[in-house]
Amino acid sequence: MFFAGFARVPELAIFLPMRDNDCVAEDVRQVLQDFLAPEMREIRTRLDAIDEIGRIRYEAIVQRLDSQGKRLEFHEEAIRARFDIVVQRLETIQQSFAFDKRISSMEDEKRRSA
Repeated sequence: MFFAGFARVPELAIFLPMRDNDCVAEDVRQVLQDFLAPEMREIRTRLDAIDEIGRIRYEAIVQRLDSQGKRLEFHEEAIRARFDIVVQRLETIQQSFAFDKRISSMEDEKRRSA
């Protein structure tokens, strides 16, 4: 039921002044501006801070991985050098014992005696 310039809400038994759509839109815009804009700025600030912390952590991890990579390369070179030394020693031992000649001579003796 409408009265002159008012709308009656039966459930609440109150009278509200009727407003046109432009006023309602303006009120909604004002509420959004007053409440949501500051909240969004605060959220944006927090997100920027989180991004900055993430970037700093990422850079720290990259730097640490780079240093670990250099350290591993150093150890790899040292291990390869030791391995080369061991291989050279084994070759020297093999040549000094002359296993291939000894085996060949044993095979020859075995053939002669057979």
